[in-house]
Amino acid sequence: MSSLNLNNMNKKITYVKQVGARIKAIRLAQDLKQCKMAKEIGIPQSQLSKIENGENILSETLLRIIVYLNNRYVSTDVIFNENRFKAWEKGEEQKITYINAVRRETNLLKRNVDEYINALEGAVENRLVEMKRSLSRV
Repeated sequence: MSSLNLNNMNKKITYVKQVGARIKAIRLAQDLKQCKMAKEIGIPQSQLSKIENGENILSETLLRIIVYLNNRYVSTDVIFNENRFKAWEKGEEQKITYINAVRRETNLLKRNVDEYINALEGAVENRLVEMKRSLSRV
């Protein structure tokens, strides 16, 4: 095996270990027991332990963990990006995630209000047309 391939393989192994360590740090910061998180994800606790130790990360399992953590307001970037993880550790990521969640909720609420207003305006306009018709008959 060439030294270039060996170097790339070592980088991948290091990265997998970092991802596992981040998953563990996030779990601990959220005061989750490994067995509880594994059960909620639907994997054996031993598999989560291996993942946290940088061993045996299967793409399907990793996807389950990402979805699980996203549901707990942890961005995917926190798991895969070192700078975002450091920000998360300092508490900055929770603020960013919270602000983004509030923005999404605000936009959803605005859309709902806009739809309601449009429906209301349409109903008022229809009622006015009906009233004009009934007045023109008189």
